[in-house]
Amino acid sequence: MNKLFVLGSINMDFLFTIDKLPSKGETIPGKAFSTLPGGKGANQAVAAAKQGAMTYMIGNVGDDTIGEELIEKLQSYHVKTDFIKQIKETPSGVACILLEGNDNRIITNAGANHIHEISDIEKILNDNATEKDILLMQLEIPLDIVEKAIKIAKAKGMQIVLNAAPMKELDEAILKNIDLLILNESETKALTNIDVDDTNIDEAFKIIDTLGPKTCIITLGENGSYYKEEDKIIYTKVYMSDIVDTTGAGDAFIGIFLASNMLNLNTETALKRATAGASMTIETMGAQNAIPTKIMIDAFLDREEN
Repeated sequence: MNKLFVLGSINMDFLFTIDKLPSKGETIPGKAFSTLPGGKGANQAVAAAKQGAMTYMIGNVGDDTIGEELIEKLQSYHVKTDFIKQIKETPSGVACILLEGNDNRIITNAGANHIHEISDIEKILNDNATEKDILLMQLEIPLDIVEKAIKIAKAKGMQIVLNAAPMKELDEAILKNIDLLILNESETKALTNIDVDDTNIDEAFKIIDTLGPKTCIITLGENGSYYKEEDKIIYTKVYMSDIVDTTGAGDAFIGIFLASNMLNLNTETALKRATAGASMTIETMGAQNAIPTKIMIDAFLDREEN
């Protein structure tokens, strides 16, 4: 089976459910509080592993109880953690998520996520990856590590997928070597200067084409997603769902889409399953725990289509 290597962030999320954001100097009571594993990299790895893809997480946590818990939780979702390092005298990455109504606001502290040795990543990929495998990255780790990892993966002939979140300034050295670029509305605006919607999606894709990525997905939240490869554009509508927590929906979409492709499903089916998975994720509080398994998506689609 082909392998998915996810190089990215591993966090512990501290979730506060609130009625309103506090004003300056104000203390407010929270409606609920919970701690749940997160980080874009870890979330996407979990999403892929829950579909049955062979998924390896490459990343760092602190040499603390949070780090140990994060590793154990990934293992419980069948993510392979052989390449996660615990960094001494460094805290694990954390995120404070404020859930207000149907929206979220997030504050992060990178901790061990910002400490990477490119020589370690090079050895992992050289010793374990082949040209049939995929390297998936996001931008919650240092940008120079992303750029160097792309070069290593490119030399191996791997497929390179970048979820440009949170958006940073990306130069030609990064973009020209991306096989699949995944963006949401705000990230598309940052890259193309277009407030993208269904009336100007072609214009946004034309600009992205000039930057180098061979294939691109633009997700538009409740307005669905667009997939572009050469002259083909595929639109996928969302499934209606009761919104509880939008955290992790985009990560679910990405991991499920890649895993579905790895399991030899066609692009249209992979997009449909990814969209269903994202819709299901937002119906439950949290990220990794909320992402559905392959069997759960099968049942959901069976209900929707029959």
